[in-house]
Amino acid sequence: MYKILNLSSIVVLIIFKVVSTKMVQLKVHDDLPNPGYNTNWGQKLEPKLNLRMKPSNFSGPDHLKVLVGKCFKHKDNKYEYELCPFNNITQESTESYYTNFKGVLGVWGQWHISNNTFIAMEMVEGKSCGQDRYRSTKVFFKCSNTTSLTEIAEPKKCHYNATLATPLVCGRNAMLVYPRLTQDFQLQWDEAWTDLENQEITEKGYDRIINNIFIEAGYILPDAKRLQLIDAAAEGNPKINCEEENVSLKKRIEELEGSLEIKENRIMELLSNKRQINNYYGDYMLN
Repeated sequence: MYKILNLSSIVVLIIFKVVSTKMVQLKVHDDLPNPGYNTNWGQKLEPKLNLRMKPSNFSGPDHLKVLVGKCFKHKDNKYEYELCPFNNITQESTESYYTNFKGVLGVWGQWHISNNTFIAMEMVEGKSCGQDRYRSTKVFFKCSNTTSLTEIAEPKKCHYNATLATPLVCGRNAMLVYPRLTQDFQLQWDEAWTDLENQEITEKGYDRIINNIFIEAGYILPDAKRLQLIDAAAEGNPKINCEEENVSLKKRIEELEGSLEIKENRIMELLSNKRQINNYYGDYMLN
């Protein structure tokens, strides 16, 4: 009638038999032991960001310098975004329980300028998005009483639009380009405009002159400078050995599979013990 039980089950049954002759519901703990791995699934490990490109130097309206060194967050149903103006913008998953995804959506590169106005900050060279493609973000500005990151959208795959609301752009001329240029650049602009009015240059020629002024002023990032910033970032980032990384990942997978097997075996053991206790309890009550 009696089945062979392990030691822990025998102790529980002896105590039950000696102490009580009443019907008492046994409490069986199905807690899993910790086999040496972190089971705090809510804890997120902070990944280190490796920027593909070093941020450009500050440029644009001087009153925006107060944003340097500050960061602003925005959260939706799936992600938390963090914008650090004139540095970078990141995206972090809020639904991940195992591997905490955090990717760079762009590094501060240049201004998007249109109609004599600083329209948006262009964050470029973000996390890879396929072969020779990298995420990028345009940060637009909106007048507001307080400064906050209010919107993030992805109108095109791997190309994002963000909105930074701030009182810094509420002034009528707060984002005009011409007043921020040196006198030499203003003179070049004036001469180009005069030549255009006199039909001495075409609109394309005019646009080319203005674009060169913006490059010289540091508002637009030329290709050569971008490559320099990419090289500078590569020197500061740790080198990744693909073969070593592959071996490390395989080892981690094996560890997780081993951990899962231990948990499954322990569950089966606990369920078996529970059935044995229930059977013994039934037999005891019959006696």
